[in-house]
Amino acid sequence: MQLPYERMTTGQKAAFTRSGGMTPQRLRHIIEELDTDQSKLARALGVPDRQVRRWIAGERAVPADKSRVLRILAGESIAEIIAEIVKEIETYTNNVRRTLEKEKR
Repeated sequence: MQLPYERMTTGQKAAFTRSGGMTPQRLRHIIEELDTDQSKLARALGVPDRQVRRWIAGERAVPADKSRVLRILAGESIAEIIAEIVKEIETYTNNVRRTLEKEKR
C-alpha cells in the first residue's frame, strides 16, 4: 500500500509528482478551479467516487493519464505535458537499452 502523501519523504514526493502524479492539494485546487465536486469529477473521469476521495486523501496516486487531463483542464500547456511524456519515453528507452547492453556482456 502506498504511503499517504503527507507521510512521504521529500524524495518520495518528488518522485510521485514526476511520475505523472498529482499532489492532493493540487487536485483539490483543480476541483475548485473547475467549479465542480468530487462526484461529478469521478463521473467525468469514469472512475468510482471513492477513487477520487482516495486521491484527495493522498492514499492513492492519480494515474498519469488522469493527472495529465486534469492539468490540461486547469490550463497547463499541452505542449509542456507532451514534452514530459517524450522525456519519460526517452528515459525509459535509454534504461532498457543500457540493461540490454549489460546483458550482452
